[in-house]
Amino acid sequence: MTGELVGALREAWRKAFSEAKFPAAILDKDRKVAAANAPGQEWLDRRGGAETVLAAPGIELPLQRGRVAVISSPPAPEGMVLLGLRGGSMLLCPADGRAGAEDYVRLFCAFLAAAETAARRNDRLDVYHELLTHDAPNYITAVYGYLQMMQSQDLPPEKLRRYVDASIEQTEALNQLIDTARTLRQLETSPLKEVGPLDLDEAIARSVGAAREANRGKGAAVEVRMPPGEHVIDAETALPQAFTIVLDNAIRYSDAPEIAVEADDDGAKWHLRFEDNGRGIPDDKKEFVFLRFDRLDKQKKIRGSGLGLALARALVERHGGRIWVENRVPGDHTQGSVVHIVLPKRIREAASESSPAPPGTDRTRSG
Repeated sequence: MTGELVGALREAWRKAFSEAKFPAAILDKDRKVAAANAPGQEWLDRRGGAETVLAAPGIELPLQRGRVAVISSPPAPEGMVLLGLRGGSMLLCPADGRAGAEDYVRLFCAFLAAAETAARRNDRLDVYHELLTHDAPNYITAVYGYLQMMQSQDLPPEKLRRYVDASIEQTEALNQLIDTARTLRQLETSPLKEVGPLDLDEAIARSVGAAREANRGKGAAVEVRMPPGEHVIDAETALPQAFTIVLDNAIRYSDAPEIAVEADDDGAKWHLRFEDNGRGIPDDKKEFVFLRFDRLDKQKKIRGSGLGLALARALVERHGGRIWVENRVPGDHTQGSVVHIVLPKRIREAASESSPAPPGTDRTRSG
């Protein structure tokens, strides 16, 4: 996080702390009062210090950063919020009644959310900077090199054709990179819109066809197994692109692709699994594979910016879902991967869960 950003967050925190209408104080690592807002100082003066407060037991509620504990200090009736800060210090909010304590928890959580959002935005700017200064110039340099060779040499037709094809391929890859980056930016800045019913059977079938078309010559075997009944979610028309990206990676990173797609009914959600027999992802890389554009496999014969999985994650999370990856064979990442996507069911479908499921048999497609 940049120094400018840190300064802005600190100023926002200082302002919120000082202007809070309920008591609040910051305690150092020795549990001594380091600062207090005006209501907090009045409360501390009435209580005679913080020692009696800290003697009370607390119930800890975990957060992403820090710790929140709502405590009560018998025999005093006041409710209090104790928040763990960095460096061993703590923030105390003694509130006259439960509402004040809950207000401070909301304030603290809002501050954490703002900090996380700012950090993610800063990380995303780093990604776009890298795309503009590294990835895009690489494609342009390659095309420029081919054009120079075609201009400066008397080439036979077959060699000229190879250079033209290579230039077109690099240009298409650059266009794809730009389109993906543009889509990611749009997903970050625009709300969910034009949501309608999406049949997962049809969406996955189209994604299988698109992934196969993008990897012609691979001869991928794809089997889709769906449980009986309809499989419908509320989604934008762009969501199936996430399925296509996952399937494309499964085919692209396998020498003889064999892929199985399954869906399970998780109550109010559909749990999709995309299982492949590819090269897999090392365990220490799994948590990063959806975050950055760097490809985990650096082999030159595998092209692409690696932004695809970041886009897949953005699409899934935009619809209230989750996506993650596991080993197909536990403990051995080299035996392939399973990408999990969990998405909420259509609202009306989830509401009628108590109704008997329509009769039918498993719909299995393979190819």
